[in-house]
Amino acid sequence: MKRMLGFAVVMVAVCLPGYGQQATAAESKPAASAMQELGKDQSFRLTFVVREVDENGKTLNSREYEAMIGSIPHQGAPNISIRNGVRVPIPTSPTSAQFTYQDVGANFDINSFTVMSSNRVAMNVGANISNIDTANKGTSGPPLIRENKWLGNEQMILGERRVIFSSDDLTSKNKLQVELKVTRVE
Repeated sequence: MKRMLGFAVVMVAVCLPGYGQQATAAESKPAASAMQELGKDQSFRLTFVVREVDENGKTLNSREYEAMIGSIPHQGAPNISIRNGVRVPIPTSPTSAQFTYQDVGANFDINSFTVMSSNRVAMNVGANISNIDTANKGTSGPPLIRENKWLGNEQMILGERRVIFSSDDLTSKNKLQVELKVTRVE
């Protein structure tokens, strides 16, 4: 009887670790197949829309920016930058003909783009939206530049549009919003 009990304990001890390993391997298969489904050369389109909306939510102005990014980096983490703007000359002194230049426009930086599953991606997104304050036109002195900066980690469902950044305009009742949509390129 003691021999059978000892044999049963040994069998249970031998079988349990193998059982745990099999469950772990089975659980990892769906994630691995989702990654294989996307393919090594899979590309994604990132579409940013910058909107200025009034206090009632009506769009006053909007601009769209697009970029492509690959899911598998060739060297290091995949990064992209979008730069769109103008360099504004600002006099260094009232009597001088010398200028410094300030970049004004829309800048986006995308870092650490990661495919989470067959329909979800994650990334670090930075946005810098700046413009010249036209309310002070006609005044002497250098132009006033309004600037909005955001930085955050985002998880996006493919094909879904979502406002990722939003802030009030300090000089009016308007709001500035940045919307992002990520789609797989077939």
